[in-house]
Amino acid sequence: MELSVLYVVGDLGNGGQERQMYYLSTALHRMGYKVTVVAWNYNKDAKYTALLEKEGVELIQYKEGGSIQKIARTRKLIRERKFDIVHSFTFYLNFYVFLCTLFTKAVGIGGIRNRLKMYKKSTHPLLFILSSFFPRYFVSNNYKYNEDYRLGPFWRKVFVISNALDISKFRYSESSENGTLQTVSMSRLYPEKRIDLLIDVIAELLKKGYKVKHRHAGKGPLHESLVEKVNNLGLAENFTFIGETNEVNEFISSANIFILTSYHEGCPNVVMEAMASGRAVLTTDCGDVSYLVNNNENGIIVPVNDLDALVNGMERLINDTTLTATLGKNARAAAEENFSLEKYVANNIALYNKILKN
Repeated sequence: MELSVLYVVGDLGNGGQERQMYYLSTALHRMGYKVTVVAWNYNKDAKYTALLEKEGVELIQYKEGGSIQKIARTRKLIRERKFDIVHSFTFYLNFYVFLCTLFTKAVGIGGIRNRLKMYKKSTHPLLFILSSFFPRYFVSNNYKYNEDYRLGPFWRKVFVISNALDISKFRYSESSENGTLQTVSMSRLYPEKRIDLLIDVIAELLKKGYKVKHRHAGKGPLHESLVEKVNNLGLAENFTFIGETNEVNEFISSANIFILTSYHEGCPNVVMEAMASGRAVLTTDCGDVSYLVNNNENGIIVPVNDLDALVNGMERLINDTTLTATLGKNARAAAEENFSLEKYVANNIALYNKILKN
């Protein structure tokens, strides 16, 4: 069955949901499907604006108007273009997608890219409930989407399709040893990422006499307070914030170890990207990490919010360079086997066709 798909996303910033939407929309476009992307909030300088335009994917960004006007414009677009599927990649837009497809022939699909209890904290209560129950179908990128927050037996149908990577964009090279341990992390600067805890980890390692230089890629509202903490601890030469980067593979490959300290995630792209880059991963047991990493085989998993466990994990890697190299090689092999973009696209197409048949 030939498909026409409209993807709806809050913005085209440098986040995980935008990355997966980019992978999926461009892959379908190259395969000859009719694909359009609607960005609810306009940002001409956003990373994926230029990338989607470069790939030739039709992109519509709403520069003005409130939610009602945007819903009306999207409904008109759906009727004119006769889309089969309208797929939301941003949770708070799920209910809007339901309204956009109501009384049309298009099937709306909601997106769950994190745990529901995280959305409950960040979304207006009414919109949270509506976007949790509408539209009829949902796609989650993680198996723990309803952990600690269940919506009862009448909840709609949820399908899980894990994230993917374009492995061809990730080159593997062995890490270099130059006397100073190079570590990196990458995330938006939000509370659930626990970059404050990561700063404490680096501080503890330095106290123990280890030579460590850490760089973090990402922006966010906590930037000033985190920089202040770094300066107060005297870590300015050992912990650097570089802002956002488009060179993910190069950034991760410049280090020996990748660290994730989050206490909440969905299916963390950064862990997959670090594994694809062939780097040893030290990560907290957040989101779907345990589905991505085999502990002590291709990475090390420690409990969330546990400073001692993170420091101990780092010491293991620092003191056993053979282990660090082996974890990195195994991580690359696992990424090649499990994070295939082709598999991801095929799973989404199969789901779209299954829903349309129903």
